[in-house]
Amino acid sequence: MPAERKKSASMDEKETSLSNKEKEFGERRPVSSRDRPKEDIRLGMKREMLKPPEDKKKKMEEEKRKKDEKEWKKKEDEKIKSEEEQKRKEEEEKQKLEEEEKKKQEEEMKLQQEEAAAKLKEKEEAHQLHQEAW
Repeated sequence: MPAERKKSASMDEKETSLSNKEKEFGERRPVSSRDRPKEDIRLGMKREMLKPPEDKKKKMEEEKRKKDEKEWKKKEDEKIKSEEEQKRKEEEEKQKLEEEEKKKQEEEMKLQQEEAAAKLKEKEEAHQLHQEAW
């Protein structure tokens, strides 16, 4: 029996030395994603998902800033357009008023000329009547 114990003890030593070698080899060898257990892959994905929020946050802030800039620019363009439209309407109204004023003045001058012509005609008629009376 002591011989059996020696054999089993020496076999145990061989097995432990083999398992130690496998462990060392396994530690040195890089583990591919196929060899990794699924849990490790999930943890890796979680880590990746935890890192990008800063990038996502920056990206979202950048997008928001761009959107705000775009809206601001659009509002400015609309404001400029409305101001130009207002100016144009004021100019049209001004021209309209000037034309109406000009027409009134022309009509007034025409009436004055007609009145002056009527007075002149009356004077001529009165003068003619006066001469006929002499």
